[in-house]
Amino acid sequence: MGRRLLQTASEIVEMGITDPAIFELLGLFEKDFGPDRLSDMTISIIKDDLFKYSARVARDLGLRKLVTVRTQEGTYKLPKGPDPTKPLVFVPSKLLRCLPVAQSWDEIGDVVWFNDVLRRKLNHIISAYWKKGLTTLKQNLRATFLGNPKELGELLKGYKKYKGKPYDLTSDPQGMLSWFELGKDFATEYPLALHLVKTPTLDEIEGVVGTIIRQFKDMIENNGLNIHLYDAANGKPLHERYSQRLFFSVADSYCKANNIDLTPEPNAGSGPVDFKFSKGYHYRVLAEIKLSSNKQVVHGYQKQLPSYQKSEGTDRGAYVIIQVSQSRSSIKRVQKLHEQAVKAGKKVPNVFVIDGLRKRSASRR
Repeated sequence: MGRRLLQTASEIVEMGITDPAIFELLGLFEKDFGPDRLSDMTISIIKDDLFKYSARVARDLGLRKLVTVRTQEGTYKLPKGPDPTKPLVFVPSKLLRCLPVAQSWDEIGDVVWFNDVLRRKLNHIISAYWKKGLTTLKQNLRATFLGNPKELGELLKGYKKYKGKPYDLTSDPQGMLSWFELGKDFATEYPLALHLVKTPTLDEIEGVVGTIIRQFKDMIENNGLNIHLYDAANGKPLHERYSQRLFFSVADSYCKANNIDLTPEPNAGSGPVDFKFSKGYHYRVLAEIKLSSNKQVVHGYQKQLPSYQKSEGTDRGAYVIIQVSQSRSSIKRVQKLHEQAVKAGKKVPNVFVIDGLRKRSASRR
């Protein structure tokens, strides 16, 4: 990937474009290069500035548990993180904003101004994308822009006019932070008694996970948790990661409250939550949370099927779909696939459907 990025950079420089802001648009052209990679690149470049900032904040706060970090530019005393051998690095909130800004072609028009000729050309390419897929789109767009310095320059010019706004950590409209405390509060308000013997079977572990999921379902459908699945400003569902993290917070709280050594471990990459009994046992129960608005709901379930068709000692799981859109077509499709697999004697994850739709007040129904 490094070689590919250097090759692209070389081509762009040869076209006469030397503005480093062009790297912020590489996700539009390069396969496997998106906002996460862009953030990693940025942090790598400014890490010493972040270290200086973190060391200064640690001094101002009088933090005593510190770890020494040395780089080519200096030595820094930084606060210890959850892993005591590694530092906790602070980032100024004004540098944080929601991504992507210009990493997706179906939203690029909201960010970058185009002239009519370029807009028509893009529309032609993007219409073909819906038939051929993302890889084809990036290849065509790469050829279009890297072969036309004027149009690439205009794309960059339009992008630089966009003024990104820092994320509002106080109101937290996307629920980046609120999920943790919210899940704990709901778990405290609606306690759940769980029981697990010292040496549980896989069935018993699966039963506990199912109990937690049903309690989560009750919170959303009957106890008002559903309103927190949406952006209060525009009424649109929050990102799927929010629901996944909210479920993790609830499950984690119940496990700790009941002194159960059943550890929910969030997978930051793909979103599933692992429930793993951790006293030398290899039993696991996966609980994967999906929103009905996710276009990959059916595909996600189909992709999981083979892993549940193996021997009796393999993982079991729960596929949880939260309905946040009026259409139930994807939900019905998954339920039908589940029924067919069960009738065929295949091992499949249990399917849970949660009604997360926003309800009108009783007087308006």
